[in-house]
Parts: sequence; structure tokens; C-alpha cells
Amino acid sequence: MRDAVDAEIADAVRAERLDSAGLERFNAKRRMQRIEEFARESDSARKAAPTALPALVRQAHAVDTRRPSKDLAALHREFERKRGGSIRELLAQHSPALRRLTPCLLMSPANVARFVPADVEPFDLVIFDEASQIRVADAVGALGRAKAAIVVGDSEQMPPTSMFAVSNSDKDDDSATEEDLLVPSDQESILSECVDSNIRRLWLTWHYRSQDESLITFSNHAYYHDRLASFPAPPSDSGERAVSMKLVRGQFDGGVGGTRTNKVEATAILEEVKELLRRDPSTSIGIVTLNSQQRDLLTEMFEEEEGAVRRAMNRDEDPLFVKNLENVQGDERDVILFSLAFSPNEKTNRLGLNFGPLTRTGGHHRLNVAITRARKKVKLLASFQPEDIDLSRTRSVGLHDLRAYMEFARGDESAVEGAIARLAPDAYRRSLVEALTKSGLEVREGVGTSSFKVDLAVRRPGSEAWVALLLDGKEWAERATVSDREVLPEMVLGKVMQWPRVERVWLPEWIADEAGVLARIDEACADASAKLAESRVESAEVSADEVNAVLHEELDLHTGEGAPTTNSFEPSQPAVLDAPLTRMHTAMSARLDEVGELTVAPPESVAPELSEGSDIEPDEHTYSASDGPSEFPQSSFASTDDEEPNTEAGCADEILLEEFIPWETETLEEGLLSDLTEPHAKARVRETVRRVVAAEGPIESWRLATIVGRSYGVQRVSSLRHGSVLNLVPRTQARAENGLTFVWPEDVTPDAYNLVRQSSVPHRSVTEISRAELTNAMILALSEYPAMSVPALHRATMRTFGISRLGSNVQSRLEAVLAWAVRNGWIVKDGHLCALPEE
Repeated sequence: MRDAVDAEIADAVRAERLDSAGLERFNAKRRMQRIEEFARESDSARKAAPTALPALVRQAHAVDTRRPSKDLAALHREFERKRGGSIRELLAQHSPALRRLTPCLLMSPANVARFVPADVEPFDLVIFDEASQIRVADAVGALGRAKAAIVVGDSEQMPPTSMFAVSNSDKDDDSATEEDLLVPSDQESILSECVDSNIRRLWLTWHYRSQDESLITFSNHAYYHDRLASFPAPPSDSGERAVSMKLVRGQFDGGVGGTRTNKVEATAILEEVKELLRRDPSTSIGIVTLNSQQRDLLTEMFEEEEGAVRRAMNRDEDPLFVKNLENVQGDERDVILFSLAFSPNEKTNRLGLNFGPLTRTGGHHRLNVAITRARKKVKLLASFQPEDIDLSRTRSVGLHDLRAYMEFARGDESAVEGAIARLAPDAYRRSLVEALTKSGLEVREGVGTSSFKVDLAVRRPGSEAWVALLLDGKEWAERATVSDREVLPEMVLGKVMQWPRVERVWLPEWIADEAGVLARIDEACADASAKLAESRVESAEVSADEVNAVLHEELDLHTGEGAPTTNSFEPSQPAVLDAPLTRMHTAMSARLDEVGELTVAPPESVAPELSEGSDIEPDEHTYSASDGPSEFPQSSFASTDDEEPNTEAGCADEILLEEFIPWETETLEEGLLSDLTEPHAKARVRETVRRVVAAEGPIESWRLATIVGRSYGVQRVSSLRHGSVLNLVPRTQARAENGLTFVWPEDVTPDAYNLVRQSSVPHRSVTEISRAELTNAMILALSEYPAMSVPALHRATMRTFGISRLGSNVQSRLEAVLAWAVRNGWIVKDGHLCALPEE
């Protein structure tokens, strides 16, 4: 194809005697025609693939369907059997024949272990896509059945779901065996394992899904270190933003017995959808919610609609969807609408900070997935302002990033500080800008928010049509391949980002003929105005698949030779861009004898501290009576004999379920805890203790001492300080159980306690929950099922309090509580089964 085009250009030069400017215009025109022709050819090739590819496979593997070989004939007989047989048996007995017919198998990791016997001849290559969601244990079976592997994924997107996973590996240092200490634990995914093993990686840097660069700007800055190269759209005078926010002032129905929905927001979302479809019925729309209840409400509302909304939901391609954060990865639509649902409390006017999955560890990955689903527009509908998220009350990275993204959507560019950096002009560009300005054209420099920028954008005064000028400067020279320098920028800017004209200005040309270059640019501006008018009538777009096709046709891609191979957790580690974000298929070009991993290094701005909702707690949050003897004598507490039945909690007639609301630490007078001999100091601290107990009681004594200590500026509580705080507690309110001490609110006793205070995140460890409340949770779990095994009962109890990991401390605590409940007759245990006693 190149030879034919070059010959055509040479003939045109001889026939028309084109000057250098005319030759450049002709060359640019033919270049775009060649790209468009190749895109059409690629489309035809995709349509022919279902029949053409099998024919090519048969030809390559010498498969004669008329005169089949003995192994193919045997396989054919197996296919014609009407009973018996299985896929695993076929692969075990006829693997060579099957591979000749189907050399590429598409399977999930679980199905590889299920259908492919371990002793068959290994495959040449296994490719893991979306590897950030594949656990190491699930990937091992596929890795063991292949000679080489390519691992493709994005470390900044969704990790494997842990909804039903229970880990038994979080042993304390004291209880860990020597074998436990020698064997490192698995990373959360095979992708993370490859990064940790320092396996060579192929880095991808282009992003072209977003048809407005601001759609990727926040993620590029917050998660990808600004090293993701995106393409800018022409500057707009309309002021309309691709990322926006609308305040609707709805009310979240939370609390005990609440629906956990925001009907005002849901109605506003529905109206937004109707307006979008009224403007353009072909617009594809996705709705993302932060919780499943709001998703279900919106789904019901949409299913009751008729007309354009119903048609949008029933489309064969890109139908309207409503999903929550956990399920949206892999989708993309023209417009994404967010329903945040949550709102400040009507009475206190304070926003709760439990945003479900977003609040937990890894919540920022879920946010990154959700905000990168749109091609054209993202709109947040919220019932609170970003300032309502009090960052001093949470360490959740997801909540920090949500506030920053809301500020960005509201129009505060400082929320993405440094993302819009301008290139320092060189003499070449400076002289070109001065000449263009003198000729009467309007000029903007460095248009874009990523490492790739349109060097100059020019237009005639009064016109809306901008022309992109690409120069052969330093940034152009640093791009590794001809495809990156010449083909991809022109095609994406012209076809995807909708620049009416894209022009090249070469330094030798500028030096030799400044007047000719200025005349060509002016002519391009006039032509751009005409093209803009035409594009409003009929627009042409190139799909991402066509972009990939041109990339692979033009040149071999850069394989990242010489890329740094330092440990990815070092601050100097350059960012790595991956296939899921860019949808570029270059991983196939990697050498088959190497394992490629496409990811992004963790943001340097995120300190290696635990976010709110982490399964592992900081040292100062780990409370145990064994940490040190209390100055307050344990014998003076009301105590219960664990060996004998008693009438304490768990036997209440009706057990109530409500939400646990943790105490929000106040900032009080520092140093007051050091001088409790003074009456006024003792009175102040005693009042704080009373308020904390009233809010969280029954509360474990070390948790109480730590909360009170932090209120007065003490971050770590010693045994002496713990005893000083307990000395302020009335003796009738403190009760000992299994080596722990719990402080109960006034007028509340264990024998009448009938509450279970549930939470979706682990605000309290299992040793911070009283035996009475744990027993009530077990009884509630057993009331839903006739009988449960001991492990199942333990898991159900843990889920009630948002605890996901079954460590040795958790297990021993639950076993002790269960034994105590059985002794008191509230639960019946027969072998490994537990049930409620018959009435």
C-alpha cells in the first residue's frame, strides 16, 4: 500500500508540478485517505472473521475435512455421540486434534482447572486479561498448563472481590509458627504478584477512549502520575464542561429500618436521562450508584418508564444500565451519571462517612473505575457539597479522592493541581507564535492536560473552528515509534477528538519558507470553518478497534526496551500504563518467552497507611487486657463466672438490630489527662468518659481509654493511663468477661441487653464487642436458618459487624462466646451444628 501511495504522489508532483506547500497538503490528504481506507478494510475483515479465521486455521494446520486423519476422525465420532462424555475427557484423550482445530481457547481460570487435565501437553502461551481481578490461587492452575504467560491488567482498578472470602492467615506474631514466618503470603492478585516479583513489564501510555480530555484528567493526575498521554479536543467557548456536578438537596433515608435510598436524587437522575435522550436518542447512558439500594430504586423507576427510556434500556448495543461501584468495571458509555445518594443528617446537619465499598480499603480503585467509564460526559448528582466530607474524621483514601473529584467536577481546577502544566516554549515555537499573531490569527499554546499536547491551536478571529498545529520539537522527537509520532496523533485528533484540521509544521520548512507556511495555515483555518459546518450535519467517528488496527498496520509497537526495572514500590518508579484503560492490544506483540505485566505504580501521594475499614488495625487500635495490668483492681468489677450458667444477655425476648455509630473524637484541652489530681480536670474527663460510654456502651475499656486519650491529645494509651480513665468509671458500670473489661451505660445491664449494632465496615474488633452483643448476633443468625455449622455461624456473626478476616484471635473469641451461650441454654450445639433451642 505504501509503494502505491508513494508512486501516486510522485506522479502527481510530476503532473501538477506541486511546490513544497502543495506537496505537503497533498501528502496530508492522501495520508488521511489511506487511514480511512484501512479502517474500512479492517471493518470488512472483522465481518469476515467468523468464517475466514477457521479457514486460515485449517490451512495452517493442514486439516483436511474431506479426508480427515485418524485422530480427527476419532474426535468427530466423539462429537456425534448423543450420551456420555465430557469436555475434560475430550481434552484428555483428543488434545492434539482439538488444538489443531482450536489453537486458542477462551476460558476463565476456574474452567481451566475444571476442564483441562494437568497432565496434557502444555499450551505455548496463557494470557490473563483484567489480571487485577484474578487471585494468585486461581491463576496457578493456568500458569502450570502453559510454557509462557502474559499478564494484562491495571493495578489501579478493581482488586478481586472479597465479599465471601474468609482468610485464616492473619495470625499474630505470638501465635505464628516458624513455617508461617518463612512463607510469604500471596498478593491480592496475580498482577500484584508479578509486580512484587519484579517481572519485566511493557508499559502503554496512550489513552483515547475519552472524547474530552478532562474525563481522564483527574485519574491521570491522582492515579497515573500524569504519565498517561491523552488527546485534547479543540478549545470551546461554550463553557460547558465534560465533568460537572449538580446539587439536588435530596435526603438519604438511612438509619435503623431506613431504605438507604435518596428518592429526590433518583428522580433527578431520571429527568437527566430523559433530557439526554430528548436531545439525542442515540446517546448511550450508564448510571452508577454508591450502594445497591439506590441502584435497585433506580432500576425499578426505569422499568416503569415507557418511550425513549424503555427503548434505551432494550438496545442491542450499549443499552442503558444502572450499576453500583462493584459491578461497573468493563463498561463504557457516552454519558455516565452518578447518584451519590448520601446526605447530611437532618438533625445534626453532619454527613456520615460510611459510603460502603468506597470507604473500605481499595475504595479509590473502585472510584477510578467508575469515573473512567464515559466517552463524552460525566455528571455527578449529589445532595451534599464536597466540603461536607470532613477529611479530619476519616483516613479512607476513597473518601479523600471522592471529595477531590467533586471539587474538580464543580470547576475547582486546583483539585487536580499540576495536571494542567504548560510546556516551556522554545525559540522555534516562539517565532511561529509571533508570526501567526502578527498575521491576525488567534493562537493558544500547549493545549492539553497530559504529557501529549497540541503544540499550537490557531483560528481566525470570530471563528469557532480551531486548527491543531503539531511541531517537530523535543516532545515529538522523544516518541519512540513512527506510529506514535505520525499516525496516531493525526488520526485521533481528527476523527475522535473532532479537530476540523490537523496540520504539521516542519522546522526545515519554516526556516526555508515562512510566508508559505503562514499562507498554508491561514488556508487551513478557512477550510476548518467549512468542515466544522459540515460536521454539525454529519459527523464521522473512528472506533477504538479501528485505531488499534491502524496502530498495528503502520508499525511494530514500542516494546519498552530499556524501561527501568526498579522495584515498583520505590518512589522513583516511573508510571506504567495498561491495556484495560487504553484497550490497546499490544500485549500480543510481547515476546512469548517473557511475562509482560501492564500496570500503574501506586500513587506516591498515598502513604502506606491503612484506610478506614481496613481488616488490619494499627497498633493503637488493638486493645487487650493483656497489654498491661490496670491500676484499677479487676476484682472490684462486677464479674461473671464463665464456668457456670447465669442469666446475662442473649436471652432477651426480642433482639433489635441497629447501626453502630462510632464516637467522633473531639479536640479538647491537651494535657488535662496528666493532672487528674485537680478536681476540675477530673470532672472534665469524667464527663467525657460518661458521654463516650453513653454513645458506644457497652464499650471495651482499652477502646474507651484510647478515645478519651485522643480527645485530650494523647495518641497512645499506656496501662497507667488506662487505669486512670477506668478510675473515673462507677464500679457498677464495669464488668469483666474472659479477661476483658466492658463499661456499660447507666441503667443498662447485660441481662436486659437486646441490641445488635451492625456495621458494614469493621469499626470494632471482635474483642471490642461485648459477649452479650455477640451472643445476640449469633441468635439472630440462627433465627434465619434451622441449623448452621460452627464455621458458618462464625462467618455470619462476623459479617454482622463488618469483619471479613477470621484470624486466630477472632476465632478463639467467637468459640468462647459460643461455648458460653451453649452453657446458658440459649444455643444448642450437636457436634458441628448449632441451632436455637425448641420452645
